[in-house]
Amino acid sequence: MHLAIVVARYGKEVVGGVERLARRLAESICAETTWQVTVLTSCAMRQDRWENHYQPGVTALNGVTVRRFPVTPFDTSERDRLNKRLARNHKLVSSEQYEWVQAGEQCEALYAWLARHSAEFSHIITLPYLSTVAYNAGWIAPAKTLVWPCLHDEIYAFLEPFRLLMESAQGLLFNSPEEAAFTLDVVGIRPKQHALLGVGVELAITDARENQRQAAPYLLFLGRLVAGKNLHLLYDYAQRFWEDYGTVQLAVVGRGGLQPPEHPAFIFHGAVDEPTKAALVTGALAVCQPSLNESFSLVMMEAWLANRPALVHADAAVTVGHLQRARAGLAFRTYAEYCAAVEWLLAHPTKATQMGQNGRRYVEANYRWSHVVARLVTTLTTWQKESNAS
Repeated sequence: MHLAIVVARYGKEVVGGVERLARRLAESICAETTWQVTVLTSCAMRQDRWENHYQPGVTALNGVTVRRFPVTPFDTSERDRLNKRLARNHKLVSSEQYEWVQAGEQCEALYAWLARHSAEFSHIITLPYLSTVAYNAGWIAPAKTLVWPCLHDEIYAFLEPFRLLMESAQGLLFNSPEEAAFTLDVVGIRPKQHALLGVGVELAITDARENQRQAAPYLLFLGRLVAGKNLHLLYDYAQRFWEDYGTVQLAVVGRGGLQPPEHPAFIFHGAVDEPTKAALVTGALAVCQPSLNESFSLVMMEAWLANRPALVHADAAVTVGHLQRARAGLAFRTYAEYCAAVEWLLAHPTKATQMGQNGRRYVEANYRWSHVVARLVTTLTTWQKESNAS
């Protein structure tokens, strides 16, 4: 079996949940099976710039063959214009939907290479659905394309181009039961086949005693610092809580334009290395995931592997679903609910740790990379047998 994985950005330095999923998926398939994996990606490292950072050509990274292609120059002004219309009218006519999709990042050399070499691959995994590079690659050989959509409740999920690709592809691969339910039941996608695989999680726990000796207990946010993570709400609640009670700070880790205000309520770390991140997770009162736009949430799983509970938004179906199945955290919607959750965590440290331990058992039982790869192998083997029988 020879798999191609198409993702717009790939590398150890690349930040992003989908990109990390793609990298660990490729590495784990190579480590756990005899299958070959070739990653097809661009030379870009940063999503906010799309500059050619890496050299084009073939390299090996942690045992995975990586083939890079230069980014094709593109203009985002048309997508910005259509985004404003979509936000205002909640719809675009059919032709505008296709214009919107093609106004994203492009990698023409990748498409051309894959068109010439698609016969070499048993399956082509593309991710996420929203990426222009993944979308265009998916149409090159749809009969052997597996779309890993990483889809959540957003207006783009309902656009016609994405629907047609997901219904024409060989199948869809989902991160969570809630993502699958939303895609199939709410968006109404009718794929030829689909499977629930999940995402693998690992965290290198380090000595966090220095973090635990901080003067004030802290909550922790990890991730991209963008509006889509619902950070405005979290920053507002964290600052108000500090001003009302003066007991809990919010530590913020990540890159992006939405940094926390300069205020005693916040400890801004920016981007950190993995050991530092692990130490911050281990020392936190809880890890906050306020986003409404998740298809899995690696951040929650990392918190649980460190035996820390999660604090999530009550309107986020995916994270609340994990929370309820794992019995490993609290949910909030209003400021009053946020205050009640934080005060409970402060008053019940032993029970909070037990919640985190529940989460750890949940992750270890369901979301190790060996589990995900085993589910992928079973899925593709079963689909191949069914195809041969028909």
